[in-house]
Amino acid sequence: PVGQKPSDKITIPKEDGKNIFPLNEEGRMYCGTCHSAHGVDWDDKESTLFMRTQDVDGKLCMACHKDKASGAEHGAHPVMKKIEKIPEQLKKTGAKFGRKNEVVCQSCHQPHVAPEKKLLRIKNKNSELCGQCHDDRYAGSMAEAANMKTHPVNIKPVHANVPEHLLKTGAKLGDDNKVICQSCHRPHDAKTQKGLLIESNQQGALCQQCHSDKKTVLNSKHDMRLVDDEAENTRGEKVKDAGACSACHLPHAGNGAKMWARTIDKNQEPMAALCLSCHDENKLAAKHTVGEFSHPVG
Repeated sequence: PVGQKPSDKITIPKEDGKNIFPLNEEGRMYCGTCHSAHGVDWDDKESTLFMRTQDVDGKLCMACHKDKASGAEHGAHPVMKKIEKIPEQLKKTGAKFGRKNEVVCQSCHQPHVAPEKKLLRIKNKNSELCGQCHDDRYAGSMAEAANMKTHPVNIKPVHANVPEHLLKTGAKLGDDNKVICQSCHRPHDAKTQKGLLIESNQQGALCQQCHSDKKTVLNSKHDMRLVDDEAENTRGEKVKDAGACSACHLPHAGNGAKMWARTIDKNQEPMAALCLSCHDENKLAAKHTVGEFSHPVG
């Protein structure tokens, strides 16, 4: 935008007491805030001409938008983090990446002639932009989510419900009220350091906001905090720290169906293997095994 005053989130750097990016007489941004009518030779091939500073690796954007470039510890999507493969669809939009394939501001945003709101390169109403890079988590159905071992997205919840107060604090739903990436995450201004979550998930609090029907597990025989609070899931999280949900489920990168968080025997019947990851000898529920004579499964 031009013709408006910078918000209080913007910090314009100074050099010799003067703004590197000048404002007009009314203190508003104009074309000349970022651009100079006379080219500057930056002595490299990557920098764009007619800019007031070098524009490599998103440095020009980050000079003012420091709050958006401060990293996950400050609730912002990481920048200057290497991506293994640049998505083809983003390439076609002219998306920019760092010299070593790092994510930068212009990987998602287009400062001029952007086709979408918030200067986004492609639609993100149903997390399409998120899914470009996070394709291992961008499922299109419950079955696909099960194969990916991740929390489903692009589905309308049946047993879960996103409460109104979460929507007011920044959670979003896609078309037809489907769960999407932004139902749990925010790329900027997230509330927590871990996972860019819209709200803290300490002791599974965020999980329980939507899955209120699963709260019956708390303080029951399936609450692993009461069985062994030092027990760790496959991510190395102790149940006493991460909460009751964490003992059995991981939102992403699970170890089997249902986003399973425990080591399973892949030679067993898939769903029974989840139960037997605890109800077996030398495991958490060793006192409650199926025994020698038991109803067959599989």
